[in-house]
Amino acid sequence: MDNENSRNTIVFMVCALVILVVYQVLVMDPAAKRHAAEARALAAAQAAQHPAGAAGAAPGAAPAGFTPVAQAAAASPRVKLDTPSLTGSINLRGARIDDLYLKHYRETIDPKSPMHELFRPEGAEHAWFAEFNWAGANVPGLPSGDTVWTAPAGAVLTPKTPLVLTYANGQGLTFTRTISVDDDYMFTVADKVTNSAAQAVALQPYASVQQRGVPGDLANSNIVHEGAIGMLGGKLVMKNYKDWKKAQVIDDDSSGGWLGITEKYWLSALVPDQTTPIKGDFRVEPVAGLDAYQAGYIGPVQTLAPGASLTQTTRLFAGAKVVPLLRQYEASLGVPRFDQAVDWGNLWFFTQPLFSLLIFLKGYIGNIGLSILAMTVLVKAVFFP
Repeated sequence: MDNENSRNTIVFMVCALVILVVYQVLVMDPAAKRHAAEARALAAAQAAQHPAGAAGAAPGAAPAGFTPVAQAAAASPRVKLDTPSLTGSINLRGARIDDLYLKHYRETIDPKSPMHELFRPEGAEHAWFAEFNWAGANVPGLPSGDTVWTAPAGAVLTPKTPLVLTYANGQGLTFTRTISVDDDYMFTVADKVTNSAAQAVALQPYASVQQRGVPGDLANSNIVHEGAIGMLGGKLVMKNYKDWKKAQVIDDDSSGGWLGITEKYWLSALVPDQTTPIKGDFRVEPVAGLDAYQAGYIGPVQTLAPGASLTQTTRLFAGAKVVPLLRQYEASLGVPRFDQAVDWGNLWFFTQPLFSLLIFLKGYIGNIGLSILAMTVLVKAVFFP
C-alpha cells in the first residue's frame, strides 16, 4: 500500500509539473507577448498622435493640444482638499471636483511612486471631473462651468470642516453650495437656492461626472468592465466605452439609484436622494475635438416662490472600488446594490460568495495570502467526498 501511495504521489507531481509547463508555454507566454505587442502598438499610436508626449519630451510636458496637469489646475482659483484617503483641491471655477489623488494607492508597486491620480481638470489629457448645477427655462444668470464661486479666506475641505461656497447671480437668486467629505471616498454636495426676486422661478437640479476621451490604458483591458455603470429603475446598466459611444445616449427614469463611470479599480458615481424621481442619462458628445463621456441625471422641476429657498443634496463617490466599503455605503446610506460597481463576471453567483468568504477569513487571519490558502483548504474539504 505504501508503495502504491508513493507511486500515486509521484505520478501526481509529474502530471502537475507537465500541466504547469504546458500552461506556461501555450497560455501565459503567448498572452504576455500579445500584451507586450498591444502596449508597443498603443505607445506608437500615442506617439504618432501626440508627438510632444513621445519619448524625449521634457519631463512634465503634455501631449500636443493638452495642458500639463499642474498648469491646468493653476489656471483657476482653488480650495485645498485633505482627508485621510484623499488629497487635491476644489475648483472655484464651476465649483467642480476635478483634482483628486488617492493617498492609499500608488501608480506602481513602488511605495515611493506618485499617488494615483483619479480626477484631473479640464484641459489636461484624460480629464475626469464632477460638476453640479441647475437648469431653468428663461432663468438668467444660472451658475455654469465658468462661474467663479466665492470661498471663505483660508478655507480647507476636510472631514471636520465642510466647504461653503456662494454665488449671487445679480437677478435675485443666491446659491450656497456646501461640500462635505468623509474619511473615505464619499462627498456630499448640498445646494441651496434662495429667491429674493419679485417673481417665482422654476429650476431643475442636475449633476454629472465626465471623462474627456477614454482611459490611457484601455487598450490593455479585456478582463473587467470599464465604462458606463449605474443602478437605475432597479436595473444594472453596464456599457463599455465602445458600445456607449455607439449608442450616443442611454437614459432611464428612476427613483434614486446611482450612476457613473468605472475603470478597472476606480469609480466615480453620483448618488441622488433615494426618494427623488430622476432621469438618468449616459451620453457621448464632441467637446474640443474629444469624445466627452458623461454620466449624469436631472431632477424634477421645482418652483421657487419669492422669498423662498430650496435645497438639493447629491452624493459623489470618487475612489477605489473596495467591496466592504461599497457595502458599508449600501447599508448606511441606502445606496441600492452598490457593490455591483465591481464586475463579478457571469459567474457572480459563485465569485461573490467566494470573495465574501475570503474577506471573512482575512478579518481573522490578517494576511491575504494565508487567507487564500485557508479558503483553498475549506473548498477542498467541501468537495473532498
